[in-house]
Amino acid sequence: MADIRLVSEIGGKKAHNIYSVLRSRIISLELPPGEAIRKEALSDEFGVSRAPINEALARLRDEELVQIVAQHGSFVAPIEPAKVFEGIFARRTLEPATAARAAAEQPEGLLAALDENIEAQSTAVKNNDPERMFELDDAFHGLIMEAVGLSQTRKFLLTFGAHVGRARNKFVAPQDRLFETLAEHKRIVEAIRDGDMVWSESEMQAHLASAYKVLVTALRAETEAEALGEGVAKA
Repeated sequence: MADIRLVSEIGGKKAHNIYSVLRSRIISLELPPGEAIRKEALSDEFGVSRAPINEALARLRDEELVQIVAQHGSFVAPIEPAKVFEGIFARRTLEPATAARAAAEQPEGLLAALDENIEAQSTAVKNNDPERMFELDDAFHGLIMEAVGLSQTRKFLLTFGAHVGRARNKFVAPQDRLFETLAEHKRIVEAIRDGDMVWSESEMQAHLASAYKVLVTALRAETEAEALGEGVAKA
C-alpha cells in the first residue's frame, strides 16, 4: 500500500509540474489560442508517460484554457472576452474590500512582506523587467488576500486571472504602466499601514480601474469589430 501511495504521489507531482508549465505558456501566449498540444512532444520533453499529461490537460480543460476534442486532440482555447470581463469584475468587486479588511485587521507580518515586495518591484522597474514585475504584482495582491484569510477567494481569482492574463499579454505592451503600478502599490501599502479602511479601499479601486483601462478598451473594440464582421458576413 505504501508503494502505491508513493507512485500516486510521484505521478501527481509530475502532472502538476506539466500543468504549471503549460498554464504559464498559455498565459504568456507562447502557446497561442488554437495551437495544437502534442502529447508525444510533451512526453519527450518531460520524460513521462501519457497519464500525467492527460491529468494536466484535464485540469487545464476544467479551467477552460484547453479544449479537448474527441478524435482530434487538444487545443489551446480561444480568448473569450466574456471570461476576461468577468475576471476583471470579480477582482474589482472583491479586492478593494480585501484591502479595507487588511487595514482594519493589520495582520501580523503583512506590512513587512508588502515592504519587501515593493522593494523587489522597485528593482524590477529600475531594470525595466516587465515579466518580473508581473510576477511581483500578482504576489502583491496575493499577500493581502492570504493575510486576511481569503485563500479560497484567492484561488477563485487565480482561475479568472489566467483568462485576464492572456488578454493582457495580447493587448497591453509589457512596458506599459510599470512606474504607475509601483506608485499605486505604494499608496495601497501606505493606506493599509495607516489603518484607514476607506482610503485603502479607494486606492485599490483606483489601482484596478487604472490597470484595466487599456485592456477593457481594447477588448471592447475587438468585440465590436467581430460583431460588425459577423453582421457583414450575414448581409
